[in-house]
Amino acid sequence: MPRKKILSKALLKGIPVSEGVAIGKAWILESPWDEVVAISLKKEKTEKEVRRYERAIKEVAKQLVKYRNRVKREIGHEEAKIFHAHLSILNDPFFQKEIPELIREKQNNAEYVLKIGVNKWTKSFSKVESDYFRDRIEDIKDVAIRILRILLSLKEIKFSLEEPAILIAHNLTPSDTARIDPEKILGFVTELGGKTSHAAILARSLGIPAVVGVDKLMKQVSKNDTVIVDGNTGIVHIDPLDDVLKGYQKRQKQFNVYRKQLSEIIDLPAITRDGVKVSLQANIAMAPDISLAARYMADGIGLFRTELPFLLAGRLLTESEQFRIYRTVVEAMEDKIVTIRTLDLGGDKFLPFQGVEKEHIPFLGWRSIRISLQERDIFKTQLKAIFKATRFGKVRVLFPMI
Repeated sequence: MPRKKILSKALLKGIPVSEGVAIGKAWILESPWDEVVAISLKKEKTEKEVRRYERAIKEVAKQLVKYRNRVKREIGHEEAKIFHAHLSILNDPFFQKEIPELIREKQNNAEYVLKIGVNKWTKSFSKVESDYFRDRIEDIKDVAIRILRILLSLKEIKFSLEEPAILIAHNLTPSDTARIDPEKILGFVTELGGKTSHAAILARSLGIPAVVGVDKLMKQVSKNDTVIVDGNTGIVHIDPLDDVLKGYQKRQKQFNVYRKQLSEIIDLPAITRDGVKVSLQANIAMAPDISLAARYMADGIGLFRTELPFLLAGRLLTESEQFRIYRTVVEAMEDKIVTIRTLDLGGDKFLPFQGVEKEHIPFLGWRSIRISLQERDIFKTQLKAIFKATRFGKVRVLFPMI
């Protein structure tokens, strides 16, 4: 039996999240979480530690505003809304109240307490089967890492490389992605992440090929290894043979021509050859997700899944909080239709405070419209928020699992 031909030092497979082919040397981004250790504090020192943490919170708020303005200026208004979401996350009770309380309770340094808190959220979201909702923990981690870097007195990462390179990381947050110069970072590969993460959305907006979810990536790549990132298939080659390298260089040129041709027709109407108009609409779950809908000229929002902001907050949102979210989306789509789906909780998506016993077949159990009809106050609050948003554009309501 013939032996399988070796094409590269390592041939890896991940999730393609931003199309295209990138070829270059590896530049490795280390994780600041590796530097966190537990330090016990005397009781009288805890308030000083809380104040140090609160100063870090204020500094992160300034950074997020700075990156929101930069992304708005250099990439686009819609993409900048990711940082609006991160500012909201920063103001969540988890960061504003729970972490300071844990510092006092455990009498540990802020870095360690923050790591414990984030790990708790990670475990909670990892139980959710939906990739989309698991990806949202990356937004919480992004904010947490920004706080951590300030607490550790680490300078912000500068992607100012001497030569263009492929970025290799355990995880890449949206803030990291926002600092990328497409002239220097040719593409990126990470161990964590998914198609719906905000880092993936920004990569697509920047036109940078990207592959995420590559198992044991950091153990198989060394600095200055030659890396091929195939953002179309999710294949990553480490130190490929010359024939493989030449083949991908040819594919890279072909794809660039293909993308240029598509950009020339993006504003044409979607009509079949026999004259039937097709409405192409977007599927979103947070206000920042409308960036791609706008970029690719979607005819509207075909499905706005509203449960994610609740899951991120870990609590029921007030009518005014929901209204602000819906209004943002409706106004951004201007005169185009936005279809808002009421809460689709249950199945694999429960709020942390919902004491629900595990059902044998959860997707056929207490979920979706059944929860809404039983918890009518919650249902009515959401409907009021949606109806208020109708003053700012065209809105339709979708009830789940009817």
